[in-house]
Amino acid sequence: MKRNRTILSGMSDRELIALTQAENPDAFGVLFQRHSERLRSTIYFLIKDRDKSLVDDLVQDAFIKAQEAIMTKGYSERNSFGAWLARIGHNLAVDCLRRKGRGDKKVVCMSQLDARGGEYSYDEWHQLGSGSNREEEIVKDETIRMIEELLEELSPDLRETLILRYYAELPYRDIADITDVSINTSLGRVRYSLKNLRKFLNMPKRAMRKAV
Repeated sequence: MKRNRTILSGMSDRELIALTQAENPDAFGVLFQRHSERLRSTIYFLIKDRDKSLVDDLVQDAFIKAQEAIMTKGYSERNSFGAWLARIGHNLAVDCLRRKGRGDKKVVCMSQLDARGGEYSYDEWHQLGSGSNREEEIVKDETIRMIEELLEELSPDLRETLILRYYAELPYRDIADITDVSINTSLGRVRYSLKNLRKFLNMPKRAMRKAV
């Protein structure tokens, strides 16, 4: 069993999907292990709910839907599995918010577009404003808390785009498709937000609150 899992772990998503369709009992488990944490982060920030059980339920529902679609040939290889799974998770999160009846209208005043174009890696996004010693856990934890606070202050469309870009790690084409806007609009939203997030993250906490 362990040897089989090791072999499967070296396979591509496409190969694991084919094995899942062939009813291999372990293949989908490897897909879950590979993609679940990123999906959990995406859903967590989309629904803004610290109820771990709710986030876990939505992650589980997303994988159940994904498995059912794979087994009934409802998965198209046009998009990557990760992007397709993020779309499922996004739709479940939106449905969850609708059921809760949340109306989030808080907006941060944004300045000019980020001259760098908003292109940061997944690791960089998690390290914004973390200082020179990024290995210190206390600094990392504080940075994550600050990011959560800042995301709370963004309008829903800006927050959604940033989460899909830097937690789900989707390309702009997929983000535009999921959020039903143009690619240029998706790119503009990221650029519009990131410069301000970086600025606020490097402010003292009191000054940051005053600014927003």
